[in-house]
Amino acid sequence: MNTSFLRLVTFEFNVTTSVKKLIPGEDQDCVCALSRVRAGPGFLRSSSAARDNKGTEFILTFPENLHRQNLNPKLFIACPHPGGAAVEITLSSTGYNTRERVTYGRVTEVEVDRAAVELVGSRKSDKSVHVTSDVEIVVYGVFAEKFSSDAYLALPTDVMGTEYFASCAGTPSDRPDRPAELGVVGVHDGTTVTIVPSQAVTFDGQNYAACRTDVFCGAGPI
Repeated sequence: MNTSFLRLVTFEFNVTTSVKKLIPGEDQDCVCALSRVRAGPGFLRSSSAARDNKGTEFILTFPENLHRQNLNPKLFIACPHPGGAAVEITLSSTGYNTRERVTYGRVTEVEVDRAAVELVGSRKSDKSVHVTSDVEIVVYGVFAEKFSSDAYLALPTDVMGTEYFASCAGTPSDRPDRPAELGVVGVHDGTTVTIVPSQAVTFDGQNYAACRTDVFCGAGPI
């Protein structure tokens, strides 16, 4: 796989619930570096703070699942605090809000509306999930269909960083309708994200060829 960086893309997030998705080109493996992130006030954290997957705030999303049995994604929430946790979940795209009581020693399963949280196509979106809690919790996301089971461990906002590497499988030559995907969620207002992919990508209906430097900025949705 050729992992040389060929091109530059820049996003600017102006609200906390911005979500963007890129689709790499066909028949290409892709390694992307997200770097030089400039965030608004409140982004910096103390270097002495312990970094782990427990937290009181999470902002996440679900990349598109190309299997269409129309099953809903799920959140699995656990609490290491003996007193349990009061958890609030808000879907930005619809304003839907629910509250759950998570008991110590048990996992709470919360189903979320697929249409409200799934990133579809390659464009800017407001399909984020905002999870808050009165004490630290652990959040696990699962998007399972008949022939797929996508899952991830969510990281809280207080351990977010400024540089990431994302590996993406190439698009099968016989299934161009199943491209690789990369999703980016804005956590802070005024955030600029620079994406350096190794291969061509498609975003918002426009193809960005490899070996070019393309820079564009966009305000996040309300």
